[in-house]
Amino acid sequence: RAYDRLVIYLETLGIMVAGRAYDRLVIYLETLGITVVDPDDLPNGQRRRQRASRGEVGKLPTEGFASAEELLRWSPSKLKDDLRRLQILADMRLGRFSGGSTARDMHHLLRAGGAVEKHELVQAVLKARGGDSGLSCAVCLAAYTSGEELRVLPCGHRFHCECVDRWLTEQSRTCPLCSKQV
Repeated sequence: RAYDRLVIYLETLGIMVAGRAYDRLVIYLETLGITVVDPDDLPNGQRRRQRASRGEVGKLPTEGFASAEELLRWSPSKLKDDLRRLQILADMRLGRFSGGSTARDMHHLLRAGGAVEKHELVQAVLKARGGDSGLSCAVCLAAYTSGEELRVLPCGHRFHCECVDRWLTEQSRTCPLCSKQV
């Protein structure tokens, strides 16, 4: 089992290891003081990564992805409402706005009655929806397409539901980007 996990991990890095090459790698790692151990074989009391249950993951919110082109087709009032919704959700979950200073400043300007260009409003909504990390999944590295359901973690990062669900239930109960607990 440790062999399989190490080989899978190395393959994700683009390193193909099999047979005698694996044995040599294990010997090399042991000369560096690194022991390849299956986590299931750890003695009681040693820490293992905590994983989330499917029920816990299922309770996390989702939202549909909207590209900049799609957001430009939205009405200004719908954009403002979405920015307001994102602000409220961020305040409830984090105590701070996860969209960064640009989106936060835009939200405050709108609350004060200021006027802004539609493209500026679209950029603020995109920032509030995860900024650059909201354009592609950091787990599978694929770009999001319009209408895809994304799982929103408490830290504000977004991922394909199937990607992050698998990460949280099989790897770790932390965000793949910032390592905050879920």
